[in-house]
Amino acid sequence: MFLEVLGQMSISQRADKGEMTNTTGRIPLWLIGTVTGILMINLIDIFFYGSYSGLGSSL
Repeated sequence: MFLEVLGQMSISQRADKGEMTNTTGRIPLWLIGTVTGILMINLIDIFFYGSYSGLGSSL
């Protein structure tokens, strides 16, 4: 009976029931975004450092 009712519910109704909140085994999107952002900032920092020192400094 419960499965029949569950099949007739929309996605938003399922989310209200708490069924879509089970994220076991998934990496949160905010964590992926944070780590990616930090890595991109570090990559840009490496390019800026290289432009002021070494062969790219034009000194």
